Amino acid sequence: MAIARKSHMRGRRMLDRITAARIMSSPVALVRETSRVREAAQVMSSRGISTVAVLDAAGGVTGIVTAADIVRFEPKHRCRVFSGKRGYHVDCLGDEIIRRVMTRGLLTVSPSETAASVARKMVENKMHRVIVEKNGRAVGIVTAMDLARCLWKASEKGASLGGDQRTGRLKKTVH
Repeated sequence: MAIARKSHMRGRRMLDRITAARIMSSPVALVRETSRVREAAQVMSSRGISTVAVLDAAGGVTGIVTAADIVRFEPKHRCRVFSGKRGYHVDCLGDEIIRRVMTRGLLTVSPSETAASVARKMVENKMHRVIVEKNGRAVGIVTAMDLARCLWKASEKGASLGGDQRTGRLKKTVH
């Protein structure tokens, strides 16, 4: 039990030192709220991701569209969503507008917020991802996978995370 407690405390201290800027994926995939769902699905597929941020006319983030949003939308509109090697393919929805499918009530954090704070907000709000904003603009996204990667790296290397010394960001693959 003492070992588990030490490991937990080391992980907690590490999450208090790592910022959202270090673990976020950047740049954020973006679409306009007047874009079509097919366009969002094509962005997801081409980048091998499952989330795009949605911008309003002023360029502010107003929501997100996830593969799950499209899947939930699908039964009502006789669409088919295929998961492929590089992402998702939607067979329909050609003219449907993003704002009808997107998730609103977006959770945002600043680049300087700690990973512990980000994780707490995600759990409290039952969110799987948060947009990282700086000066009202989306600069990154932190997902539950990013937090899991951060913990995994910490457990592999103890309290030292390594990463790119020039940028201060963790080494990771695109998701």
